[in-house]
Amino acid sequence: MWWWFWLSPLAWLLASVLVGAVALLWKRARRWLGRLAVAGIGISTVAMMPVTADALLALIEAPLQVPACTDRPTAVVLSGGLDREPRDAQDISVISMSGRQRAERAAEWWHAWAGRTLVVAGGGWTPQAPSESALMKVYLGRLGVPAEAIRTETESQNTWDNALNMLQMKPAVPRQVVVITSAVHVPRARYAMTQAGFASCMLPSDSMRVPLRFPTMFIPSRTGVAGTEAALHELIGIVWYWFLTWWEPMPARAAD
Repeated sequence: MWWWFWLSPLAWLLASVLVGAVALLWKRARRWLGRLAVAGIGISTVAMMPVTADALLALIEAPLQVPACTDRPTAVVLSGGLDREPRDAQDISVISMSGRQRAERAAEWWHAWAGRTLVVAGGGWTPQAPSESALMKVYLGRLGVPAEAIRTETESQNTWDNALNMLQMKPAVPRQVVVITSAVHVPRARYAMTQAGFASCMLPSDSMRVPLRFPTMFIPSRTGVAGTEAALHELIGIVWYWFLTWWEPMPARAAD
């Protein structure tokens, strides 16, 4: 959605600079607009620091306990997005780094015990384009997971729909599942899966937190921007899912 753009500190910085430019031209409002611009530049600068990003990411990832997840034969793999539209159904180069890390963690989990099944969830950019889950299936095949061990959900465009659509798959996805996703995405994914009636053992594939070093931890950077954007995206997403639970709750899960 376009409004996710405004969760970026870079967007705040741009808006603050524009407000500052208006302040220079509009004498009657120069004082309060100038103060607003300075405050916005200060806040966006702090938000782009690695130390700020790490604090926000820690707020989301800190409660996470990495479980064994050995007693469940089915894992749900939430696709992590594409970097661009694929050329064809075999173009796995478009899978994002997050998606690759999730697939690699899923392959590792599958290889650890015979007879396991992966359910990969994620639709395509357009109805005609290959779905994220189909591309992830190709990549998992390259990692040694046979096609018959992989099921795909190809229609969803977000985590809420991932859970809702898996609830409707036939044959039914077991209630007790492992969910493989990025650590920062775990709280939102767990909430959506719980609302769909799944009992999820969350297995994180990767973390966005990086080691902090003085003085670079206080210098705005691309890493800081990415971490803050991801953390705010997840926090706002969780609040949105709370609203969806009240506004449009998921249908009750049929008995296994």
